[in-house]
Parts: sequence; C-alpha cells; structure tokens
Amino acid sequence: MKNNSRNITKKDISKSIYSKFGTSEKTISLFVDNLFNILKIILKKEKKFNLKNIGTFKILNKSQRIGRNPKTGEHHVISERKSISFKVSEGLRNKINNE
Repeated sequence: MKNNSRNITKKDISKSIYSKFGTSEKTISLFVDNLFNILKIILKKEKKFNLKNIGTFKILNKSQRIGRNPKTGEHHVISERKSISFKVSEGLRNKINNE
C-alpha cells in the first residue's frame, strides 16, 4: 500500500496564499517566514501554543533510545531531542470530515 501524502513547504504555503490574495509573492513569502519565526519563538518560551479553531502545537521531549537500521540490522543510539507535535482542533476536524 503506497502512501500518497507529500510534504508541504513554506514556498507551497506562500504560493497558495498568493494565488488567493494576489499580493506580491515577496510580501507573502516574508509574511509566512515571519509567521513560522513567531511560532518558533512562542514554542521556545511557552512549550505549548493553542491556535484557536486550528489546533495545538506542543514541544515534546524525546528521551534517548536504541534504534536499528532495518536494512543492515545494525543497532545504534538515537540521542535525546525535542520534537513538535500538532493536534488538530475538533472544529477543524469536523469541517474537514464533513466536506
């Protein structure tokens, strides 16, 4: 079974906004960059950020663990790290499922 999802880049988001509003691409690109920078700053400070009617971003602390390369079977240590989690709001989930 093939996964048909694809990664969305900041450039994709900028193009989508540009096509709807027609403002200059440079302005939209700057807006999107600033939006992500603000999100990064908030998450560093607050560890959790709720965007009303969209969802919640949260910092997760992942501990060190042993991983395995599936191709070679070789084991190695995966260091502890931080990760971002996003949970979609109930309202947005309902809008997506009812379209």
